[in-house]
Amino acid sequence: MRCNVFRWLGPFLGVVCLALVAAGCGGGRVYYRPTANLDPNETGTLAGIDVVRVGDRITVMYTDVPNPPPAVEQRVREDGRITLPFNEEVEAAGKRVSDLQEEIRRKLLKYFNRITVTVRIEGRYVHVGGYVRMPGRYDYEGQMTVLDAIKVAGDFTEFANRKAVRVTRTDGTEIIVNCKKALEDPRYDPPLYPGDDVYVPKKLW
Repeated sequence: MRCNVFRWLGPFLGVVCLALVAAGCGGGRVYYRPTANLDPNETGTLAGIDVVRVGDRITVMYTDVPNPPPAVEQRVREDGRITLPFNEEVEAAGKRVSDLQEEIRRKLLKYFNRITVTVRIEGRYVHVGGYVRMPGRYDYEGQMTVLDAIKVAGDFTEFANRKAVRVTRTDGTEIIVNCKKALEDPRYDPPLYPGDDVYVPKKLW
């Protein structure tokens, strides 16, 4: 009877041990899996990415108007405000970029019939390395994904392993992204955050 029990438990225990070893050796590195029924644009982490903060260096540009005001680069003051043309001021800190652009546009409509406002947060980057055509540091653009970053870096080279792209977050967390699957299903293309490092390894022949 005891032999029969061990004969039954043996393969099961072997699988459990292998799983524990794999988990221990992974160092927190896991393949990215989308969360069911979750819109990444609504998560708290991603929602805060393009929010303007005190001390941020931002550039405000004006277009779609004859003789537009010059683009201005300034830091968000400790009171959270920035200065606009005609000595107008607006509360910037705590607002999403899109909302701030619209608020500035509305303020300036008293001076222009129409105007387009673009706000860019400076000094936020992602790094893309490995087997891409133009590895380097690139400006972070709000709601940027792994495939977006690789495209900005000139796309994969012919030696790239597209099934095991490594993303390292600023807190040291690593995820592995199967970009072949992401190309077929955007849910498998995770968002990037400022400071993330994307590394494309060499494929195994």
